[in-house]
Amino acid sequence: MFPLLACSDDLPRNVASIYKDRDELLRIFENVTVGGIRTSHSTSFIHDGLVNSYFFSMEKGKIKMKNAHIQFDIKEFGNPCLETEDGIIEFVEMCVEKMKRHNVSYVTSQFKPQGIDLSFRTRKGDLYYVSDVNNITIPNWIDAIQSAKKLDDNWYWCPFPRQFKLR
Repeated sequence: MFPLLACSDDLPRNVASIYKDRDELLRIFENVTVGGIRTSHSTSFIHDGLVNSYFFSMEKGKIKMKNAHIQFDIKEFGNPCLETEDGIIEFVEMCVEKMKRHNVSYVTSQFKPQGIDLSFRTRKGDLYYVSDVNNITIPNWIDAIQSAKKLDDNWYWCPFPRQFKLR
């Protein structure tokens, strides 16, 4: 029932923990990108091909919003908690905490149009969620998924260093 159990010895501990918490993390990070979790942060929300990007810095141990690039009304994203600056900051704090807990430096859904629904960057490689491999449109992504360790029908582990075929 849990394909990870058969290969958990081959996975870094944090990757196994991401996979274990995959349902929660998919719900949180769907259509979201969060990067730079040490001293500054950037977070983007994607809706119908439009992107709202928010930029933050750490000041006295707290996240402060510095700038924003808005392409759509955040109400359209469907999360009422994100309709205020404080709500966005709370969401980012929660995302950063989840990322720190799983030792992830970057989470992105920016490649969803190319078929990679969600990518988690770790020190040892990338963990990908792909809802349908037939939706992958870029040859290098196809190569990456084909060479990855398949955890189940949707999750793929690509340790570093990766070798891409030149096309």
